[in-house]
Amino acid sequence: MTIEPDTKFGDWTVLQYLGADVYLCRCKCGTEKPLLGGNLKRGHTTKCRKCSQAAKPDAVRRHPLYPIWNGMITRCENPQAHDYANYGGRGICVCDRWHTFANFVADVSPRPPDMQLERADNDGPYSPSNVHWATGRENSNNRRNNRLVTIDGVTKTVSQWAETTGLPAPAIFARIYDGYTGQDIIKPLRHYRPRQHLC
Repeated sequence: MTIEPDTKFGDWTVLQYLGADVYLCRCKCGTEKPLLGGNLKRGHTTKCRKCSQAAKPDAVRRHPLYPIWNGMITRCENPQAHDYANYGGRGICVCDRWHTFANFVADVSPRPPDMQLERADNDGPYSPSNVHWATGRENSNNRRNNRLVTIDGVTKTVSQWAETTGLPAPAIFARIYDGYTGQDIIKPLRHYRPRQHLC
């Protein structure tokens, strides 16, 4: 069921339905923004970012984990975020508990040096049971666009094969493109001969 115009959710007022469960809303300060109906109904958003920031104590905004928490919420729940399509747009959500910043801090603190927050299941939510700290390389290996390659029954990402063999990752990708399989993918460079393509 669609939400009727003029319905209020906190400081938001629904102006019109845009389709795909997205509604154009206006905050009491005058800011207009498209929002997901599900987030409005569940109370995940009650005011615009400017009003939310004004309501947060400076100590919260200065907390070292605040940018991570704020980025997580934004890419999952703001359709205008540049990376929304890879998160909220494909069903990745933030658990109810973590919509409260203090709960997020309690569950993930302390942050180890040079670590990033990673989801164990890349199709699962941001929640205590699916999140851990990982190095940048580990996080990169978990990305959807990092191709998996199986050689002699062992499956690794291209980045991991490059690290294991000492070969440049672009060389491995080139061999896969040329149609090589198995051990031919990771032979030393001196044994590699590009195959001719007809197109």
